Order: sequence, then C-alpha cells, then structure tokens
Amino acid sequence: GKNAEVLSAIGEVAHYQNRHDDARKNFEEALWHNDHFAPALHGLGRYWAGQNQLATAGDYLAKAVMYDPNLFEANDELLKVKQKIAQAGK
Repeated sequence: GKNAEVLSAIGEVAHYQNRHDDARKNFEEALWHNDHFAPALHGLGRYWAGQNQLATAGDYLAKAVMYDPNLFEANDELLKVKQKIAQAGK
C-alpha cells in the first residue's frame, strides 16, 4: 500500500507540475499515515503559503522544522512566511 513517503513523493511531483490541489491531497493523505512526516508538512506549508494563508502555512512549516531540523527548505520558507506576516501586521 501507499505510505507517507510514497504519497509525499507523489505530492512533490504534482507540485512541480503545478497541480497544487493534487499535491495538497497527497500531502494530507501522507500525514494521515504519519502525522510527523516532515516532507509532507513542508509540502502543505508551501501549498498554504501559495494560497496566501500565511498563519496556516507557518503552522505546517514550523512542525516540519520541529520534526526534521535539517529540512533547510522548510526552514527558509518558514522565515519568509514569518517576514510576510510581520509586514502584513505593520
């Protein structure tokens, strides 16, 4: 059967093909299998950032970094999201 890694990989492919809803569904299903799976949390954070849902994006990205501190892309995106939230609050 499909596990978190497989579903997350499918989500990544969908993301790079600009099929963002398909990507989101696969990342969500990956988390249903393993809610600590950092690549899927990162994928959802990136998705919600793209939808300009910055608070939601920040929550997912923060979890991704918490579960995998070496996931540098998630760290970078979390900083960008925090900066956007700070600018929006001015």
